[in-house]
Amino acid sequence: MVEDLIQYYTIVLFGVVILFLLYLVYIMERKMSAMSEEFNELSGAIDKTCLGLEELNRHVETSIKISLSQQVRTELDDVQKKV
Repeated sequence: MVEDLIQYYTIVLFGVVILFLLYLVYIMERKMSAMSEEFNELSGAIDKTCLGLEELNRHVETSIKISLSQQVRTELDDVQKKV
């Protein structure tokens, strides 16, 4: 009789532990899903930032080329005036 009660409570305890562990797995799955979505959002933001940096780099290079060409023209004009 006592052994039957011990076995019964042991089975119930294991059942409760299994349910608790299943609940933890469910919570972790939801957190992983949310983290995956956040990662995808951040990845998109990083891609936009990279494209923005590339565009900024092109603008800077273009500005440098324009600035250098203006300096060369100014120097040529100065040389032509002296000649």
